[in-house]
Amino acid sequence: MADRYVKPVDDGWTVEKDNAQRPSARTATQAEAISRATEIIANDGGGTLVVYGTDGSVRERRAVEPGTEDPTETAVKATASATATGAEETARSAAKTGEKLADEVASDTAATGKRVAGETRAGAESAAKTAKSGAEEIAEQAERAGDDVADAGKQAAAAAKKTGEQIAGTASRTGRQVAGEVSASAERSARHVRAVADEGADTAVRTADRAARVGERVEDELDDTGARLARQIYEGGERAATKLENLAVRAYRPINPIRFGSRVAAGAVATAFGVSGAVTSRAGKLFQSGTRRATGR
Repeated sequence: MADRYVKPVDDGWTVEKDNAQRPSARTATQAEAISRATEIIANDGGGTLVVYGTDGSVRERRAVEPGTEDPTETAVKATASATATGAEETARSAAKTGEKLADEVASDTAATGKRVAGETRAGAESAAKTAKSGAEEIAEQAERAGDDVADAGKQAAAAAKKTGEQIAGTASRTGRQVAGEVSASAERSARHVRAVADEGADTAVRTADRAARVGERVEDELDDTGARLARQIYEGGERAATKLENLAVRAYRPINPIRFGSRVAAGAVATAFGVSGAVTSRAGKLFQSGTRRATGR
């Protein structure tokens, strides 16, 4: 029997025989290899034509009678059958490949969904922690700002009290000095009563003028101190408010309580120092005015 095997190779197709050292023929296409194998089998006493596909499976197995006058017809039928089998196998392979790809895509999609969900949950938790930390820090800063305002108020009250005591002490000492000088002048000589009185009046007026100037200076100092403290409170509140806005900008931008509170506190401090200075200055001016009225100067 002259069986022949049509097999694919890198550069085309071959016609092979069992135990042969080299192919019986080599062609560029499968159809040409089948036609040549059929012709060889028919001329060599008949046998079986076996056609292999590119995947190594048998696509066609056909008997070829010896002495066939027209092997072309047999070759055409074998080629058509092998081609159909190859197409069927290709379709099944493509279907399997598509099914495998679909499974892989489904698996990847599920994994991606889980990963996205995990990342989303982690992002939300991180954002919540960041917001909580920012809120706690802002609360601490607000508490410190409130303490600063309270301290500023205490300092303003203490400064006003001290200034009032100084003015009262100066007025008391001046009054005692004037009274002593008038009494001494009266005792020394009646002739010098008017002169001594005039001198005492002048001294009282000068003292009252000095007290008024001191009061104005204290008012200026209190105004400067109040403005400085108010500016510090305002700038601290602005920094805390800016940080709060940066933390809350992704979700919403509410009325900033830090900015509002710091501006109110700064205004309150400036007002408190201004009022204290005004009271001090007013007291000095009243003492000056009263002294001048009493002395007629």
